[in-house]
Amino acid sequence: RYGPNNETKETTTTRYITQEKNTNPETKPKKKGYGNLQISQATAIKTSGTGIKTSGVAEPPQIVISIKMRPLVLKGHSKPIKDLQFNKDNDLLFSASTDRLITLWSSEYGERIGTYQHDAAVYTMSIDDTSKYLISGDSTGCFYIWEASNGTLIHKLLMPNVPSVRSVNFNYQNDLVSISYGGRTAKSESFIDIYKFEDLLKKQKGTKPLKSIL
Repeated sequence: RYGPNNETKETTTTRYITQEKNTNPETKPKKKGYGNLQISQATAIKTSGTGIKTSGVAEPPQIVISIKMRPLVLKGHSKPIKDLQFNKDNDLLFSASTDRLITLWSSEYGERIGTYQHDAAVYTMSIDDTSKYLISGDSTGCFYIWEASNGTLIHKLLMPNVPSVRSVNFNYQNDLVSISYGGRTAKSESFIDIYKFEDLLKKQKGTKPLKSIL
């Protein structure tokens, strides 16, 4: 589920920040439409990426953002990170992981805003230009459409007998969505479906793609 009150536990409780944090709530700008979300404690930690053991201790995946030559290092996933996406305004960062979570971060302050819960490992995602809608795909061939500002799941569509969703993308006009499917081997079936985004928002079962490319 979405939001800090329902977030999964991290593998460590160590938290610190590498640059001065603005603690005055009156001077810290907030993203419009995200003000109703409770922001968790800021983190800025050294990057690792895939949980490689260092000195006998397994380090969880981490993210580094370089802002004004001072890196912010974010930590919140327990398994490898598969995809990273900034929104168009570059003030929000989305990270997708095989721990079944998408995490939303403030790229300016390194704060975790909330999470989106999948039922399986998340491989890919795409955010529209308005930062209103988020689409994500997982290892079971299922893709999700979210309302990005509050984490509401709008639609969930499963493609039968398909191992995984490999990529999802909005077009430049944000009215079409392309979704590529594929397996783990060269013999696995692979194809691309293109949908009208307005058709997906109708939340109808058995929504048909506008075009399929084999």
